[in-house]
Amino acid sequence: MSDVVEIQGEDGKTWRAYRAEPNDLPRGAIIVVQEIFGLTAFIRDYCDQWAAAGYFVLAPALFDQHNRDPAQSYGLELAYDEAGIVTGRAIRQELGVDDALGMIAHTARAAADAGPISIVGFCWGGSLAFLAATRLRPEAAIGYYGGQIKEFATETAHCPLMMHFGENDPLIPAQDVAIITANQPSAQTHLYPAGHGFACIHRSDFHATSAKLAWQRDLDFIAKNASTR
Repeated sequence: MSDVVEIQGEDGKTWRAYRAEPNDLPRGAIIVVQEIFGLTAFIRDYCDQWAAAGYFVLAPALFDQHNRDPAQSYGLELAYDEAGIVTGRAIRQELGVDDALGMIAHTARAAADAGPISIVGFCWGGSLAFLAATRLRPEAAIGYYGGQIKEFATETAHCPLMMHFGENDPLIPAQDVAIITANQPSAQTHLYPAGHGFACIHRSDFHATSAKLAWQRDLDFIAKNASTR
């Protein structure tokens, strides 16, 4: 079952979140953090995958703080094209890291009754998932091709951390991954024969074999580190 719910922060501001629930008692909670394109069909489908695996899932609409349109059920959604990238990056800059992490933290609190909390993010969300591991202390965190992780690579992760990168990603060159890996020796870091956005079926760099393997690793990682059963 899935729907849209409202989350409220301490300052009274609200934002929407996509909610997906399992058919049985949840094994834990997953907070899924969007790319710079919004709560796209890919993000919603990924949430539904986790719900089917037995987890309670919330994905905050981070764009709601600056671009809330009631006519859009899941908040602002951008196309995977140059115009979408420009707009998404501008909103990311306007929102800032601290406010984004604040929204993620409050969304996680709304899922607290479901069990251990994990944060999983893609692209921009991958960087935020990394920062959640260093600043918010969830039970586990997974970051997909986070282009900003290098900037914060020296921060200490306080939970089990896993990261996925594409070997052919022009936005995150091999030397950046090497820096991240050197500073996060306890993290599980996986490389795939793919480019940026390889997990998203709607993107040109989608790589089915890598996406399937990463998903299985996600399941195993969360089951080991942040699941009640």
